[in-house]
Amino acid sequence: MLKNIGQYQCNFGEEAVFYIVKSDSRLLAGGVTNAGFFEEYSWEYDNDFTIDENLSEFIEYINEEEERRI
Repeated sequence: MLKNIGQYQCNFGEEAVFYIVKSDSRLLAGGVTNAGFFEEYSWEYDNDFTIDENLSEFIEYINEEEERRI
């Protein structure tokens, strides 16, 4: 089951809004259509760190990947 974490507006590369959800062991970022959620990025969730620390690392990863797409 996916738990909605929130949205992130990436300003690196082409501006994009990602919806972030948490599965059992991963953070996922992607878009939403009328057919549901589609995954663009995933991140292994580390239980030794807080949700904020995991999100910070995941967002940094998304920014780096989006910047490479330019």
